[in-house]
Amino acid sequence: MHLLTRGAIYTALCVALLSLSYFFESLDMAAALLASVFVYIARLEHGATFSFTIYLATSILGFLLMSLNTGVVFFALAYGWFPLLYAITALKIRKPWFARFLTGLAFTAGFSFVVILFLNVFVSEMDMTDYISGICEFFSLDATPIIEKFSAPFILGLSTGESVMFLGYALFAFLFSLLLYTFFNKFTLFYVYKIRPRLEKAGVVKNDTKNK
Repeated sequence: MHLLTRGAIYTALCVALLSLSYFFESLDMAAALLASVFVYIARLEHGATFSFTIYLATSILGFLLMSLNTGVVFFALAYGWFPLLYAITALKIRKPWFARFLTGLAFTAGFSFVVILFLNVFVSEMDMTDYISGICEFFSLDATPIIEKFSAPFILGLSTGESVMFLGYALFAFLFSLLLYTFFNKFTLFYVYKIRPRLEKAGVVKNDTKNK
């Protein structure tokens, strides 16, 4: 019952953080990242199974309460499971560069799926045309031939312009995953040696709790 109560608190906290992007769309990835930090804290305190349950419960509850919240989508498909994968690769893979590479590929795949979803569902052909026209107008270029070229179908239901955007986002995702890996690596030490002792004094966690 004690662990169930803690699970409810973790889940409620994660959903509350994700709700920020429901009101402020620009905070979608930031909210997803903050929620993933608490998933990782759950992993440090209570192990892999418990933290995966928190991730799963937060994702399901987030979709039920805020189905159009982009922060929930980013959390469920990219950010939420990243700290769990980080913990596995950091513990099981001896070569750090290979661990970073694998987690980077996985995060890029998840992030790219979100981008494809958004491009196919939320970005219309008219949106892309207006976007290209704005860029051409800024550089005093003839927009017509460029729009025709970038509006042509390319792959995965995306136009050429959308495919270029997709590749750019994919590259960003891989580079950002390297920063995320470093962040969770440093956060582990910061939590264990700085944050947790204070939580022990406050009675939030027990002194005999072993990090898993």
